[in-house]
Amino acid sequence: MANLRMGYIGKSFSLGILGIVGTLVACGGGGITSTVANTPVSPYILFGSSFLGKTGASGEPWMVSGEGGDIFTFAGGGFTRNWGLDSDALRNERQAVGQQFEHTSAITDAAYFGYSFKAPANGTVNASQSGMLVISMGNGAAANANSHNTFVIDIQGGTQAGAPTYAWTNQCSVDQVLDNSTNNSYGLKTYRIPLSSLTCSAGTLAALKADIKQVSVKVVGGKEPTKDATTANNSTLMQVSYIGFAL
Repeated sequence: MANLRMGYIGKSFSLGILGIVGTLVACGGGGITSTVANTPVSPYILFGSSFLGKTGASGEPWMVSGEGGDIFTFAGGGFTRNWGLDSDALRNERQAVGQQFEHTSAITDAAYFGYSFKAPANGTVNASQSGMLVISMGNGAAANANSHNTFVIDIQGGTQAGAPTYAWTNQCSVDQVLDNSTNNSYGLKTYRIPLSSLTCSAGTLAALKADIKQVSVKVVGGKEPTKDATTANNSTLMQVSYIGFAL
């Protein structure tokens, strides 16, 4: 939107309410440039919620957020999927997306599974004024003795390369150890994570915050070596309910 210009006010045109209206519709001449169009970036941003199946999808992405961002699933390196919140009824019940994985042999640092959430309308988000990532997530199978309870959160932006790396020009991440002592019966808890605690593997945090295109949540090998070595009772039900940014 172009800035509105306040045009010339004649001697007989008093600057009251009518004068203000007159300046907004006047054309040409000198005057003061209004700041109506220069609205500050809000620090409060809803990135993704209300996740449901994507109409007509026959493959990835088969889910979409209520904000119009596609959701992709991924896995590799020894994790095997054995359950998930595959119906809209289950996702509505838990107000989350969820998939459960296990491994029947020891895994290495190359093992992983998780979700990638695109920004609203598959666009970009400017969180340059935000200081916190607010995310509701958890392990719905935490009762399994060998479940993985360290979730890695990647925030990604800029441009993305193609195969085989799919690397982003701006990418920063943080490990969140789940607090299973105070979550709800589904394993969900809301975490407020300072963006300043992220470590950047590419680009800078400032550049990333101004251009966020994707948030990924994943479990990877190497974070919990004792559990990596187990071969039984190690199902991990990763669930994500809400993603946002705040002060």
